[in-house]
Amino acid sequence: MRGIGAVVGGYGLFAVFSILLFTISGRDPYAPPSPGFLVAATLYGMAAAALAGFIASAWARRADLRVSIGLALVIAAGAVISLAASPARGTEGHWTQLAAAVLMAPSAILGGFAWRRQRREATS
Repeated sequence: MRGIGAVVGGYGLFAVFSILLFTISGRDPYAPPSPGFLVAATLYGMAAAALAGFIASAWARRADLRVSIGLALVIAAGAVISLAASPARGTEGHWTQLAAAVLMAPSAILGGFAWRRQRREATS
């Protein structure tokens, strides 16, 4: 049960970071981005997902990758559902969902790897 709560909490953390980015930058997440913003926002999202995967694994107190994989699946599913539900705007209008599904979701697993490594080093 702790693992499910950690996945939900990790997704909430990822969502807050995502909302903050677009709120602070004043950009529309569905508008075509400049190349610089696209790269910066994608890297920021990947870092946010990795941090969420790390924290979710820590909350669950699990050294395996189940929680971070679960978080990655939730991030990817949310992106795919958002993509399917949004009106067709071409790939430029869907860049946030595509980046989340392809790059940010796997980054959550990297956060789980980092938690596992940190935990192993702490117990050695």
